[in-house]
Amino acid sequence: MANDASKVRVAAAGTVNHAPLLTALPTDTTTALNAAFLHVGYIADDGITADPEDNTTDIRAWGGDLVRRPISEYGETYSFTMIETNANSILAYFGSGTATAWEGKQIEIRKSWVFHITDGAALRRIVLPDASVTDRGAVTYATTAAIAYPVTISTYPNATGVHSFNYTS
Repeated sequence: MANDASKVRVAAAGTVNHAPLLTALPTDTTTALNAAFLHVGYIADDGITADPEDNTTDIRAWGGDLVRRPISEYGETYSFTMIETNANSILAYFGSGTATAWEGKQIEIRKSWVFHITDGAALRRIVLPDASVTDRGAVTYATTAAIAYPVTISTYPNATGVHSFNYTS
């Protein structure tokens, strides 16, 4: 098989969208998103980082040979920084609308998320059926930078055990 430079992709741009849990999800790259999905606006230029998190357990035979290494734990996290301040990004970061009162309580709002990653005509659509913001980074208010809302989203398996769907065109 020969190398093909036309198949080298970059994440040139994209979008991040969230909707209430159990919102109808897309099953390809071309179907329009359900109207319940809210677009968070601009994402910082470092894009989205996807991190599969799996742990394995070594099974050894008598004598020490490694004979199996099954996955004992699995999850996925996605990290990105929203740099547009709008109702949808505030909702994603703070868990509520434009007026937020921090009470020091657990904020775990499980939602469905869809990421679009584009490179010219090529599109990758990552669909998270069940996920929540599990880490909020520091927000800096400065004269020389956009107010940014860094988050990490963690997945949960859906009813059939799936953490994410990845579609490409």
